[in-house]
Amino acid sequence: MEIYNTLDKTATFDGFSSEDVVFEFDSSEYTPYYIPKSELELKVSGFKNSDGTYTIYPSFIWKTKARLRNDTFGFVLNNNNWTTVAGNVGMTMYMRNVTPGNHDSIYYDRASVSNYAGHAFTIPSGHGVKNHNHYEGHAHFKARPKGTSVDRTIILKYGDDTRSFWNGGTVSISIGVIGITITNTPDKYRQTDETLSW
Repeated sequence: MEIYNTLDKTATFDGFSSEDVVFEFDSSEYTPYYIPKSELELKVSGFKNSDGTYTIYPSFIWKTKARLRNDTFGFVLNNNNWTTVAGNVGMTMYMRNVTPGNHDSIYYDRASVSNYAGHAFTIPSGHGVKNHNHYEGHAHFKARPKGTSVDRTIILKYGDDTRSFWNGGTVSISIGVIGITITNTPDKYRQTDETLSW
């Protein structure tokens, strides 16, 4: 739906990549705070537009029950090879509960943090509170390559706030030349990132 609702009419498919991820495990933490492989999927697809820009679709898909409040999803291109197109970014978060066919969505029309290399969204503390069977988020943004060759790599990062009870506080996000940093994190906040190509 994200692609259908935002794709340019003259765009052509340019590639796709998907990766199951593993959160880094700190042995000092309890094992319930470790997410086994294949519980979170990060993926990206890209389309070339007729004006020379690319529309890129980074996504996350939880394969297990999760709460998304205070979670962060970000993505960044290499600033040496790309520049993002201002004003053309958004993300839809879909929630599916235990009732078959029952789902809901929230659209975020602006990123929490943006620069010329990428964007990051933080799910507000009032959203994604319920421990749903399935959450997924699909973002879109446009970027223009700086040279004649196209670097089809992107870094996707996900930060997961696993606290059972949210007691305030937000994380800090910064986007660098070729990466995203999440700081000021509470206890039981996990992070993972993947470099994918489309």
